[in-house]
Amino acid sequence: MKKIFIILPDLGDGGAEKLSVNLFQEWSKLNFDVYFVLIKKAGIFGKKIPKKKIFILKEKNFINSIFKLKNIFSENKPDFILSSMWPLTSITVLSWLLSGRSGKLFLSDHTIISQSAKYEIKYPLIIIKYVMRLTYKYANGIIAVSKAVKTDLKKLLNFKDKANIKVIYNPITKNSELNLKLNEEEKRLSKKIWGNYKFKILNVGKLKTQKNHKLLIEAISNCKNIKNIRLIIVGTGELMNQLKKKILSHNLDKNILLLGHRQDLKIYYKTADLFVLTSDWEGFSNVTAEALEYGLPVITTDYRYGPVEILDKGKYGTIINSKKSQNLTIAIDQNLKKKHDRKKLFNRSKIFNIKKIANNYLNFFKNDF
Repeated sequence: MKKIFIILPDLGDGGAEKLSVNLFQEWSKLNFDVYFVLIKKAGIFGKKIPKKKIFILKEKNFINSIFKLKNIFSENKPDFILSSMWPLTSITVLSWLLSGRSGKLFLSDHTIISQSAKYEIKYPLIIIKYVMRLTYKYANGIIAVSKAVKTDLKKLLNFKDKANIKVIYNPITKNSELNLKLNEEEKRLSKKIWGNYKFKILNVGKLKTQKNHKLLIEAISNCKNIKNIRLIIVGTGELMNQLKKKILSHNLDKNILLLGHRQDLKIYYKTADLFVLTSDWEGFSNVTAEALEYGLPVITTDYRYGPVEILDKGKYGTIINSKKSQNLTIAIDQNLKKKHDRKKLFNRSKIFNIKKIANNYLNFFKNDF
């Protein structure tokens, strides 16, 4: 039985973490022996993984993890290693080299690093470039979750067109058919969640600068039907208090709810009328693809790739080319009035089918380089 080791900081509330859990479950069904190696702790998604399948290094930083990670590789002899999220990707390369290159190593990036360096990663971009160029060249392959991420990686790494970087979209779709009919329990939950509001708008994402929730709140405040609108934002993050204050400043505490983390989002996607994403940048955007899985109409801000790829340049949703809140307000008002072909949106989501994507990874792993 082939062993696959997935390396992550933790299994907290994030797109890379959710992707990895989905891959774990699918690969396990295919009789692969799959394990997680986590630097800090299990996190929210850790509850979905058997404890015997998780190694936790319990280190405060990545540097201290090098030799512990090296020992795990040496002792367990994985056939394939998948490491995500810089700088852990570069750390994994060092551990793998020290272990004598146990198995094949693949690195995966989920965000546009040159953008993240400005707001999130606490290292100068020149340092990030140097470390990535020093380490990434040793990997058997590199996976980018969108064309945008691949383009960014090629610039950072100074790789040529023939470089072994493969675009594999994140797996989302599990539903075999579109079913919007609510059972009695779902009707009860829907009433509890949305109240008596006529128009139901959903946003899912960490409360951080990248997601630009302030733009969304501003746009909602100017909607024509504001009295009939409820916006639910699902997610946690460091900007929670700032966003609460902004909501109160517009007297929208009844209309806009910050729900924090929710493990199961099915009822939210299934009962919403519109999904709105206002990120300043995205590598892929799992939540956009998830919205399509429920035939949910989508509005997204434009950053060339990621969600724009998912929506096929606007064929399956509305793309706002401006960061001005009034333009987003107009788009929201128009989409709430419009009749949408939800079956068409659902069919688009099938290209992100979990079985298809999981096999794309395996085929990439098995190739000889």
